[in-house]
Amino acid sequence: MANNANLALLIDGENISPRILTGLMAAVVVNGDAVVRRMYADWTDPSFSSYKAHLRAHSITPVQQHTYKTTNKATQGVMVTETMILLRLGRFASFCIVSGNTDYTLLAAHIRKQGVAVHGFGARKTSCAFIAACTNFTYFDALDVDMDKSPEQQQQVLPPSTVRPSFTLASQQTPTQGPVSDASKTALTPVLVKSLRLIVVQIVPDWNEPYTSVADVAKYLSTIAPNFDVRTYGFEHLGELLETSGLVDVKKMSVVGQASVALVRLKKRV
Repeated sequence: MANNANLALLIDGENISPRILTGLMAAVVVNGDAVVRRMYADWTDPSFSSYKAHLRAHSITPVQQHTYKTTNKATQGVMVTETMILLRLGRFASFCIVSGNTDYTLLAAHIRKQGVAVHGFGARKTSCAFIAACTNFTYFDALDVDMDKSPEQQQQVLPPSTVRPSFTLASQQTPTQGPVSDASKTALTPVLVKSLRLIVVQIVPDWNEPYTSVADVAKYLSTIAPNFDVRTYGFEHLGELLETSGLVDVKKMSVVGQASVALVRLKKRV
């Protein structure tokens, strides 16, 4: 699992749909703590009015850049300039560049020359040059987002971001108190199962990958959904909930002098 080093998230608003932000934030948090979150666009343009709810939901700062000509690349210019300023601060272990525009190829290459990782995100039409310049690259359609849903509806499906304490992984309920009976373990909703799958796949990408500890899953959960409580669903332990979800294979590993450790990996799809 990636460490919690600081990263800067820089988004070219002219080259993305706002509806990818929920899945994007869930993927970004795997690489570190996005302490800087900015989206660049001409916010005086009425076509960007639908972005506002998405920005608020993920605590992303809108950066204004006027477009003076239809062929103007002012947005790219200010985004590149601010990225270079952040890079010189030496405070970031990695940068996330969300665009897919070829104009950021040289920027990504320069950042990597400084020994800093670049995580790229873009559409399928993204140029090979930009993809090759990044340390790793993720397509928008791999973020597991329902593009037809509103920000509020998306937040019911995916853990939206590290914003605290304004979001939930699932519905807010008071955790069950006392011993838990099998009868109280209600069926896990499709919303929760889909959310859990996104979390597990970030840590263990495929069924043939090595097992990871439930503790790692719990650590990631606490980062993106600090108010998540397995007792809400009638379980005492996260491993028990994961096994019930049907998403993972679970095994116990014995450790001399200690309690056994629960390990999980994605279940092979038939």
